[in-house]
Formats: sequence, C-alpha cells, structure tokens
Amino acid sequence: MAMVAVLNEQLVQVGRLLAGIVHEIRGPLAVIRGSAELMRLQLSADDPHMQWIEPILRNAQLLQVRLEHLMATVRSGPAKVEYLDLAPLAKEAADLFLKGTDPRGHQVTIEVDFAANLPQVRADAGRLIQVLLNLFGNAHEAITDARARGRIIMRAFHHRDPDREWVKIEVADDGPGIPEAHLGRVFEPFYTTKVHGSGYGLYLASEILREHGGRLTACNGAEGGACFTLWLPLDAEVTATKAG
Repeated sequence: MAMVAVLNEQLVQVGRLLAGIVHEIRGPLAVIRGSAELMRLQLSADDPHMQWIEPILRNAQLLQVRLEHLMATVRSGPAKVEYLDLAPLAKEAADLFLKGTDPRGHQVTIEVDFAANLPQVRADAGRLIQVLLNLFGNAHEAITDARARGRIIMRAFHHRDPDREWVKIEVADDGPGIPEAHLGRVFEPFYTTKVHGSGYGLYLASEILREHGGRLTACNGAEGGACFTLWLPLDAEVTATKAG
C-alpha cells in the first residue's frame, strides 16, 4: 500500500505540473484562435488570404483537443465518457509517444493499421491514451534492450462473439516477447521483471479497461514479440472511477 501512495503522489505532482503547462498554453492559443476567427469574419469567402486562416483554425482546434487529452491522462475522478473515433485517437497517442523519444538513439517505428468503418466506442479518451502510451513504452523498452531498431504495430478491428460485439486494438512489437513463466502474471499489481520497474503500469492499464467494461490481454506473437489486446465492448457503460 505504501507503493500505491507513492505512485499516486507522483501522479498528483505530474498532474499539477501538466495543469500549469496547459494553462500557459491555453492563453496564447485562445488569442491565436480568436484573432483568426476575427480575420475570417472580415474576409470574403473567395479572398486568397482565406487559405491561411482555415489551417490556423483547424490546428488551433486540434491543439485544444490534445491539451484536453493530456490533462485527462492524469485526471482523477469519474471517467469523462464520449463517443470516440479510435483511429485518430490512436494516431495521436503514437505521435505523442514518438515525440517523447530521442531520435538520436534507438529507432523504433509505430505502424497504425485500423480497419475501415470501425465503429465508435464510448470511452474516456485521456485514459485510453494513457493505456496506449504505457504499452508503447513497454514495447519500446523491450525492443531497445535487445537491439537498436524495431517496430510496434497497432491494429484495430470489429470483433463479434456469439453474445457480444467488441472493438479490439492490438499493440504488437517485434521484441523478445514475454517469458512464458511471467505471461500469466503481467497484470498483477507490483509484479515486474524489470530492475527499476514498479509493476504498476500494466495493472493500472488493465484496470482502466475494466472500467470501460472491457479487458486487457497479453500473449506472444506466432513470429515472436509481445502482443497486448484492448477489448472495448460496444454496449458497455463506463461507470467506475480511475484506478489508483
């Protein structure tokens, strides 16, 4: 329980720091967006300068969404549920992760392969991003501990069981995989095979999926590497509060 308290306190500190950064960005962003809106009102639809206004507004709105998602990754309390298109959310998570890695070091790519016409799911965007960032981080570490280059493949597709429908997101890597002796315990709290690992990340990720009425599973791929699967039901209510 002491470890839980330490981790929660660290999360609170990160949340406070992130909230301050987001606050500092929101002010200038509001000025940029407001000025662009005023310029659009003053220009006619066929004005050649309009070609510059629309990209400013689109990207200002995109940045606002990303700021909200970043805040949601450390937000406590009830889940903020909405209908989500998973493809742009997953690409956003991949982009955020890759921007946080050192391009001068190991080269690990993330490929996104989502089925067309994927159904929307009811979920908390920030918490799903939190899960994906955790899985990317684990995969990146597994790969780079073994060699200098590798790849992470993220796939999503619609899956029907006899009594339920799901959207499944697979995060697979070409690292060494998970030793069979540890495969059944990776979601246990505080269980880790890493020297400096807390054993809390995958546990928290699995709890977030449970809150969404789904589950997180792990296996080794037929050609090697680990594969984690997010099971998101299409008929579930998200009612629980954030784990931890």
